[in-house]
Amino acid sequence: WDELCMILDWSQKNVYSTFHICWGAQAALYHYYGIPKYPLEEKELKKVYEKHNPAGFEIYQVSVDTSKPVWVEVVQRQRLPWITVCDFQGAASNAVKLYGVRSVPQNFLFDAEGNIVARNIFGDKLAAKVAELMKK
Repeated sequence: WDELCMILDWSQKNVYSTFHICWGAQAALYHYYGIPKYPLEEKELKKVYEKHNPAGFEIYQVSVDTSKPVWVEVVQRQRLPWITVCDFQGAASNAVKLYGVRSVPQNFLFDAEGNIVARNIFGDKLAAKVAELMKK
């Protein structure tokens, strides 16, 4: 988490930060609560990332997992091109407390000055908002 804060403070990039639980570890929970399937969300994120990363857009994925072996396995299998972090503290994580995350998935879109400009946007709305930010 400290790495995330340091990068957000110094990078002057437009940043999308998403809080999640690894899909492999929590599939039954997602199904039970009707939460969108994470592989689909990450496929959409990859498109946005590939389009805008060369111009300075970054994604920092914060996992709210508590199992390091499961998290490592999922991260390695997914081969995500962005930074993925986890402190294995689950709901007790400083990141969760700092941003008031009460459920997952949640996400925040920061502008280059570090201001939260959108929260909990996905798909086409996310792509449009990132495109708008990147024009500034």
